[in-house]
Amino acid sequence: MKYTLFTLFFCISICNAQAQIVSIPDLNFKNALLNDSSVNTNFDNEIQVSEAQAALDLLFYYEDISDFTGLEAFVNLQTLAIEGELITSIDLSANLEVTNLSIVVTPITNLDLSSNSQLESLTLVANELTTLDLSTNLQLEYIYFLNNPLTDLNLGANIVLEELIVSSNVILPTLDVSENTSLKKIEVVNNSMTSFDVSNNINLEILRTYGNNLLTLDVSTNLMLKELNTMFNQLSSLDLSANTALDWFNARNNQLQTLNARNANNDLFINFNVITKPDLRCILVENPPAKCLTYGNVDKNTICGKSNQHLHALDVVQ
Repeated sequence: MKYTLFTLFFCISICNAQAQIVSIPDLNFKNALLNDSSVNTNFDNEIQVSEAQAALDLLFYYEDISDFTGLEAFVNLQTLAIEGELITSIDLSANLEVTNLSIVVTPITNLDLSSNSQLESLTLVANELTTLDLSTNLQLEYIYFLNNPLTDLNLGANIVLEELIVSSNVILPTLDVSENTSLKKIEVVNNSMTSFDVSNNINLEILRTYGNNLLTLDVSTNLMLKELNTMFNQLSSLDLSANTALDWFNARNNQLQTLNARNANNDLFINFNVITKPDLRCILVENPPAKCLTYGNVDKNTICGKSNQHLHALDVVQ
């Protein structure tokens, strides 16, 4: 009888012990965790459930991981950074506490973030994502989306978003940011967009739209704008008269014919670059002209120290 009870107790103990070990089929994933002393705190050859539950941050950098099965045990994870792994998908449905997510240089084609409602920062660079649903990620404040074959991105639900970087997604024809009125920085570059509306983004301080095919750009409502970089577009005119806080401006390599820089504060400019084709005949500036616009007297050939022989005049307001 005693032997039977002992055997039963021993079997139960083994079963309990096995139940407390996280199943991780991908050996590279498992080894990466075992080699992380902040995770494998008892330095054994397994990852216990208790160790997984205690982990708050995980970083994987070119570990040849193709399967993240076992990540569901890390239920308190807050930061997850993955770079250079071999995954085509990942299940984050159990990682409800993640606030910072970065997935960089992977062949991942699908990403479901519907369960990650606490997400605040999202970085997705050089993946194979063609779609992305952020409708449940209402806490997102930062998005960095670079070099993905994206065709559409809906940000209508992300109303607390403060910084948006969407770059080198050459299939993305347009982007609607009309609901994102908290945005302070927008960088939409090298996306082949022909139009971009920022009229509702009244808190915007930095706007970078270079490397697109923009035909027009209206910044008349962006009164807090400090930096505007819209070089390498197709703009024929630009009005900066409402942007009294602007101190950094670059619109080189456009089709500018007129430029109104009478913003009542030309002296703020620390950079003013409009090197362009000979279509630009006149720049409207303040009187006296700021040093960044001319050196000494009004000089039609000198804009920020760069030669522009085709400029007809700097029209100084009286």
